Amino acid sequence: MPLPESDATLINANLRKEWVLGSFINRIPFTKRRMALYAKLSGITFESTEDTLILRGVEILDPDKLVIGRGTVINRHVLLDARGGLSIGREVGIAERSVVLTGAHGFEGGVTDHTWQTRIEDKVFINLGAMVMPGVIVGEGAVIAAGAVVTKDVEPWTMVAGVPAKKIGDRTPSDYTLYRRASGQRTDYR
Repeated sequence: MPLPESDATLINANLRKEWVLGSFINRIPFTKRRMALYAKLSGITFESTEDTLILRGVEILDPDKLVIGRGTVINRHVLLDARGGLSIGREVGIAERSVVLTGAHGFEGGVTDHTWQTRIEDKVFINLGAMVMPGVIVGEGAVIAAGAVVTKDVEPWTMVAGVPAKKIGDRTPSDYTLYRRASGQRTDYR
């Protein structure tokens, strides 16, 4: 069954935007230029592009449904699936090769798409290769260990690890600044 004209047009426009982001913008080696293009062309809602860092190789699905807070750093080769709505808070660190999902396929009566909103609150650290599954809320200050698969909500200021992720400890609440671009500072992060 073909999609109505308006839906098909929106889907095609979104696919073109994802292609431009994933094929060109995410490969620009100069942070300031790359972030300026993300701000202008991506459709991502940034609290501050001046104090947010998206390194090269990040892939973003449905960027119009992505919100990123001030001071957040998204490292190389991260997949951000925002099809169901993805909110990333302030001062969040997401390490290389991590995956944050909001959608999945269902197979009941054929292949179907399902989406859920996923939220990562302020001051969260997601370590190397971790995966956050659709519909999960990661509480403020939580730490997700490398390689963990988070299938359930994570309480604030806790540490989780494993497959599926389980609580392994607590973290002392603290106030800090993860990333601010200082004027005159070299910002050619690759």
